[in-house]
Amino acid sequence: MVKPLPLIAAEQTFSRLIQQWLAAEIGLGKLGADQGRATPGSEEELSFVEDAEAALFRQVFVAAPVGMAICDPGTYRMITANPALGRLLGYEATELAQRTLFDLFMDDHHPPLPMGAVLEQRCRTQSRHPIQVHLVLVPLVDYPNTANFSGQGPGAASLIPLVLAILEEDLQPQSATQPATQPATEGQYHTLMNHLPGAVYRMQARGKALEGDQDAPDDAPDAPWELAFISDGIADILGFSASTFTLPNGLDFAHLIHPEDQDRVRRAMEKALDERVPFRLTYRCLARDGQDRWVLDQGQVHWDGLQPYLDGILIDITDLKTTEAQLAYRTCHDTLTGLPNRALFFNHLDRALQPGGGPYPALAVLMLDIDNFKQVNDCIGHSVGDQLLIEVASRLYGCLHPEDFLARLGGDEFVVQVSAPAGLMEITQLAERIRQAMDPPLLVGDLSLTLSVSIGIALQGQGAMVIYDQAQDMLRDAEIAMYRAKQQGRAQFALYDTSMHQRAMARLEMETALRNACSRDEFVVYYQPIVHLETNALAGFEALVRWQHPTRGLVSPDYFIPVAEEMGLILAIDDRVIALACQHLAQWQRRWPTMPPIFLSLNLSTRHFTRPDLVAYLTQVLEANGLQPHQIKLEVTESALMDKSDITQHTLQTLSQMGFSLSLDDFGTGYSSLSYLHQYPMRTLKIDRSFIINLHQHPEGGQIVGAIVAMAASLNLDVVAEGIETQAHIDYLKQLRCQYGQGYWFAKPLPAEALEPWLNPALSNTGGQG
Repeated sequence: MVKPLPLIAAEQTFSRLIQQWLAAEIGLGKLGADQGRATPGSEEELSFVEDAEAALFRQVFVAAPVGMAICDPGTYRMITANPALGRLLGYEATELAQRTLFDLFMDDHHPPLPMGAVLEQRCRTQSRHPIQVHLVLVPLVDYPNTANFSGQGPGAASLIPLVLAILEEDLQPQSATQPATQPATEGQYHTLMNHLPGAVYRMQARGKALEGDQDAPDDAPDAPWELAFISDGIADILGFSASTFTLPNGLDFAHLIHPEDQDRVRRAMEKALDERVPFRLTYRCLARDGQDRWVLDQGQVHWDGLQPYLDGILIDITDLKTTEAQLAYRTCHDTLTGLPNRALFFNHLDRALQPGGGPYPALAVLMLDIDNFKQVNDCIGHSVGDQLLIEVASRLYGCLHPEDFLARLGGDEFVVQVSAPAGLMEITQLAERIRQAMDPPLLVGDLSLTLSVSIGIALQGQGAMVIYDQAQDMLRDAEIAMYRAKQQGRAQFALYDTSMHQRAMARLEMETALRNACSRDEFVVYYQPIVHLETNALAGFEALVRWQHPTRGLVSPDYFIPVAEEMGLILAIDDRVIALACQHLAQWQRRWPTMPPIFLSLNLSTRHFTRPDLVAYLTQVLEANGLQPHQIKLEVTESALMDKSDITQHTLQTLSQMGFSLSLDDFGTGYSSLSYLHQYPMRTLKIDRSFIINLHQHPEGGQIVGAIVAMAASLNLDVVAEGIETQAHIDYLKQLRCQYGQGYWFAKPLPAEALEPWLNPALSNTGGQG
């Protein structure tokens, strides 16, 4: 015969529920923790489900129709009360806090308040109206253990918090001989538990008792757990009434547990019985509507004489599990494309790289970057860029096999993991399929956008010489290969090899050294003379940057300028060159006041025209050194003029009007658009050294130089020929009436301290000529 739920089990279960809520809501920490009892930890240790469970317990207290309060057992002061108690007594719930139970009694006599007993008591409402109620006090622990409730630290009185419940709905007429205080009835506890969300239950075990347990019979029959009691809350969870499970031949709850979870639940129950430890687990149950519901099941074995019982509570956490799954999905997936994100990809690749006791698995990682994506974003807008990303993701997905893994790393970068490829040919074929899939243009409104991606490939196995232990290393190498592919042009792919890593490390070392060089002022200025070809007189100097590396010595700008431009350091370097060169020119003027006027040519990079304070900066430097704008020539490359922006044009016009002379550098090597000469106030053309060096080897070279000089003369522009290395070069250029020249024939670039032969009027006016 199944025994009804004993009063002690009801009291214990009810007190445990309130204890859970109290720990989370008031922050009392662990209450009554010993003998292996499961208690909540600190708030930092609460899991996602525990936080949700605490919210449910808070809901119990606030929404329960039974008047309830949490009391200090030493003073019977109410720490907090629920709305139902406030409504019953005519108070706001917050007004009851800090009052004692005795403040509510009609009589001044303070009767004893025994635990676990019903006390019939006359109370007064806020309006002083008497009301007859039944009180029951339940300790928040079910054994005589204490915890520091007062929060006063060691040495303070240890108290057991109590829960007060006013069972107004269970009022019974009392006979004259019936005592005012009597034990709580089973029905009263059932009423309390049926008001709780979730389902309180007791399972009766008829299996073999724990060996060596003095309280357990040796001849207990072997049989499964049997449901002795379950509260009405089970209907809200699974749609079945409580009687469905407790009637003879009723539904076996175990049959509703999801098949994949049954073994885990069974083991947890067996462990709880065998080891007398609390259990706490989540699993799925089949509800009456055919849907799976997630429940949190927690409980503990108790003994009633010779009979073990499993007391617990089921809480519906389906919504929480759904939210948890959604949060997990959002944590691991890209919100725009829906693809796995970087974190999930790393996790997936790390697991795939584990050899598992056998040889290292064959794997390939393809890293893809959309060509010119930044230009689309900047020129057309981020909404179009988002459409492009979604379209690329869709096309990539269509190129893959079901077992391949596609993720978006962020920005315009995607990555594909291919497991167990048949060989390099399969991977290159995949790269080719991807390249072809990008060929159809993407139509966005009236726009037709051309798509292409650069692909870097890292391979393990299938003849590859690299073995990877970590996902980040394999992705790093795929990225290195991808950058190599970009260097080859649009829509290219490249396979990683170890030499790429060496180059990448060299690049990284270069970037680090450049940053250090900027902070340590390792950049110095060298000067190359510019000479009047007719008179051999010094006309000026071009200021050229050099890197005085602490271990490598003097480093050529061809080696570090492209990297500095990519890193965004070129402005800082150019600013130092401009400042030092102007300081030197001012020093030369003070040292040799009678020297003929000379100009200083300073190079402006493309990035200078993106800074709004360029004019102000140049003005400040000149004023600080006592120089005038007409002493400065500003050399601009054709690439700096390509955007034809209003800002660039306005800046150059302003500089020209201030007296700066503008020079178009390396003329003939770039786009050589004659519109630049019409659009911008140029005064000088500099013929690139490549035309001068080959002046006599290629007749057409001489014709080009002649045409440039003639055109410049017709436009009233000066011409400087770079790269002069022979007297024949000088003779030919003088014949063409080219005004200025510079090159090794006159002097290589020199440090400031070596320029005295050029600057001192007492010395030769051609200095180091020849």
